Amino acid sequence: MRTKSNIFSILILGPVFIIPTLVVFLLVSSFQTEERHFKKSLQTLEMTIIEKNKKRILEKVNSTSDLISYEKSLIEQELHERIKQRVDDAKKIALNLYTQYHTSLSQQQLKRIIVDAIRPLVWNNGESFIWILDFNGVFYLAPDYLRHLEGHSIIDFKDATGREIIKEEIALCRSTGEGFLWDTFTKPEQDPNRQYEQLAYVTAFGHYDWYFGSGEYLDTAIKKTDRMLLKKISTISSQNNEHIFIMNHQGDILLHPLDPSLEGQNIHVSKHPHLAEFLPLFKALLKEKREEFISYEWQHPVSKEFEQKISYLKPTADTDWLIGAGFFKSDVSELIETEKKRLAIIKHKSRKEMLFFGLLLVLISLIVSLIISRWIRKQFIIYEDRIQTSTTALKKLNESLEDKVKERTLELEEANVLLEKLATIDGLTQVYNRYFFMQKIQEEVKRFYRYHSTFSLIMFDLDYFKHINDSYGHQKGDEILVTISRLIANTLRETDTLFRFGGEEFMVILPETALDKAYEIADRMRRLVEENDFGLESPTTISMGVVEFQDGDSVDSIISKADTLLYHSKDEGRNNISKMADKEL
Repeated sequence: MRTKSNIFSILILGPVFIIPTLVVFLLVSSFQTEERHFKKSLQTLEMTIIEKNKKRILEKVNSTSDLISYEKSLIEQELHERIKQRVDDAKKIALNLYTQYHTSLSQQQLKRIIVDAIRPLVWNNGESFIWILDFNGVFYLAPDYLRHLEGHSIIDFKDATGREIIKEEIALCRSTGEGFLWDTFTKPEQDPNRQYEQLAYVTAFGHYDWYFGSGEYLDTAIKKTDRMLLKKISTISSQNNEHIFIMNHQGDILLHPLDPSLEGQNIHVSKHPHLAEFLPLFKALLKEKREEFISYEWQHPVSKEFEQKISYLKPTADTDWLIGAGFFKSDVSELIETEKKRLAIIKHKSRKEMLFFGLLLVLISLIVSLIISRWIRKQFIIYEDRIQTSTTALKKLNESLEDKVKERTLELEEANVLLEKLATIDGLTQVYNRYFFMQKIQEEVKRFYRYHSTFSLIMFDLDYFKHINDSYGHQKGDEILVTISRLIANTLRETDTLFRFGGEEFMVILPETALDKAYEIADRMRRLVEENDFGLESPTTISMGVVEFQDGDSVDSIISKADTLLYHSKDEGRNNISKMADKEL
């Protein structure tokens, strides 16, 4: 009997001592584990932050290097396109003048008008220009510094390599009508005995046995691209003074935002005190063309003190540029101290919470222990049954709550879909609205500046739409808007998007589409509307403006250009299309 009594005493009093003791033990273990973790974090903090900064710098340099390589690879391609466009534009001017006046003016008068109209077309401070010769090599249009040769044949002209370049141009125009060729030629206001490599494009005019041509010096094209590229890189936002700096393999400093006075200096001959300490290291990197992290002293732009700086330098593939970026260790130290304080605050807060919940758990464990002790003696079996019953009820309640959550989630998803449609779709025409247009045009602009992926924009509205509303009523006007929206949407490509910009004004975004292709699409839309029967006394027409996004443009500027071109079409009599080349913007 005494043994049984002792067993019951142990069963009754055991939980009162065991459970609180276990809770206290777990609480102490948690404090110790948290303390070890905190000390380990402090030990690795500096190395982690420095490595994180080095990784960020490396990624920044690599992405800039990729940008430089890409832009450099486009120089010759853009040079071909740029020269051909100049000659084609000049030829178009000449053909328009010929068509307009060949029946009313003498041949000599018309030739003079064409020459005078094209003579002002010069680029690159007079280095690039349009020339006109006939198939006998006679100069009809020459640049100012060769104007004394107009009216004379230069068919026997040879460039610095001994090639009879004029005869080659004439042969190219006779055989294929047009084409590119490389030659060497003098530059205006430069040493007449020195010739430079240039790319030329020539095309037959089709009248008078004339051919048109233009060229651009390769070194000029490279310098132009380099200037634009350096300007683009210099505008890249930087944090914590981690600016990109660039030099070439000859040691010329091309870009240094932290100290612009260094730009244009050569590190091999510079007397600048900043360059003295790490000049040998930079010379080795330039000579061996290797990439690596380096450490050196540099003046901090904020403190004005010379401090240790870690930079990553890398030669750019297929160029003679060496690019780099770095960070000051003092800035990292500030980050480390800030992080230490943050970790200490977190630790202090965590300990307070652990202590609070630990004491709460001890108190709860005591109460639970007493309850368990009392019930062990009286209702052990009944208590077990009740727990089972409660568990079953809780499971059913859980299942019911899960069903309600699923039902409410489905309702919310359906409501979100409806709200998204209402926010982006025009209620009348069921095409996208102005709000969604502003989102899409901003996305296209970002994609253009990141990937140089061109796109074009068409803006159009209905001619005399107010007259239609006044004469036939707003209901008929709405029907016409709906019909035109459906016609245009059905004729667009899958990649193109139609938007109702407001009232009778519409926008079409054409990704990966240059100006000429956009003009063809716009003309197809215009003819489709013109040929459709809307049940009115006179045909319904639209006026349009077409523009291609260019470097330097923004969302506001391209919309403004499209709007200007649209009203230019209206000024020209409506049912017209104006594109970027038709009107100076």
